[in-house]
Amino acid sequence: MELGLTKGASVLVHSSLKSLGWVQGGADAVVGALMDAVGPEGTVMVPNLPFRGTLTRYLETQPTFDVRSTPSLMGAITEALRKRPDARRSLHSSHSVAAVGALRDEMTRDHEKCDTTCGVHSAYYKNAHRDNAFILMIGVTLNNMTTFHSVEETNELPYLFSGKVYASHVIDYEGRKVTISTRGYNDNVRREFTAPEPMLLKEHVMTLGKVAEAECRLMDAQATFDLVERTVKKDPYFLLAQRPT
Repeated sequence: MELGLTKGASVLVHSSLKSLGWVQGGADAVVGALMDAVGPEGTVMVPNLPFRGTLTRYLETQPTFDVRSTPSLMGAITEALRKRPDARRSLHSSHSVAAVGALRDEMTRDHEKCDTTCGVHSAYYKNAHRDNAFILMIGVTLNNMTTFHSVEETNELPYLFSGKVYASHVIDYEGRKVTISTRGYNDNVRREFTAPEPMLLKEHVMTLGKVAEAECRLMDAQATFDLVERTVKKDPYFLLAQRPT
């Protein structure tokens, strides 16, 4: 991985294995390369969402999420990291994160305390509030950028929440079942998370490059969060494809 990841960095990775072309060793090899890039003092994280479609439809099923066995539906690389014996996964029914490395426990701890998907106890938020932390997109666009949900949630953007709260169940590593509550999203808005890309490039917060056949984006996590947060404070609808009438 030659996009600028440094030893000791923490990196949240959104990925498409297919975008890389043929990779000897497959998804496991990609996880290994990421871990080599940041070294033993670094941390690699991936989203481990167990659903496709809208958050509302998923939460309406009152799902049970088992941190030990519920698969990630975010692609082969995320599932490969989840299955590693040295991986740890955050306890959240919809937006769990799996991590390996030095900050594994810190990044995955207390996610279940959030009453939203990506709040201050989530790895999405934590990674964006520390030094030497990055977000890497491998073959996917910023429309996959879960950290932008942290910006939306922590700034209580006016379009975001539906007003409904959903109960779901999580089973921890000791087999204990806990009920958590999550504020639902408004499904009647469409986001355009690629909107910040021009300013991220202009401010030298994002670097473009290629790994194998995949187009990649590497961002300074804290600078990205801060820049987008400043923007939505001025324009709360900046991340939407269409402004409400």
